[in-house]
Amino acid sequence: MDAQQARLLAQQLAVKFVDRYTSSETCLSLSNSAKGLSIPPMTLNRSREEDRSTFRNQRKVLEPYADFIQRGFFVVSYPTGLCAGRRCRPE
Repeated sequence: MDAQQARLLAQQLAVKFVDRYTSSETCLSLSNSAKGLSIPPMTLNRSREEDRSTFRNQRKVLEPYADFIQRGFFVVSYPTGLCAGRRCRPE
């Protein structure tokens, strides 16, 4: 098998994962998504920032842009307990 065929096979596996992931009724965290793609979470986070689907808010927390949430690409959940050592205020 030549190098091009090997790359195509690897890409097919990645495409199958993405198709299954995007059609899923369940949600995965960014870190679990990175594990499924076999890449480091920071690499996935960086690529999401580079493609302008996410940004760092004032607290430097990664958040998706509203249009990506509206289109169903992201679901945002906020913890109700401790946040970075401080109590979260309920909204």
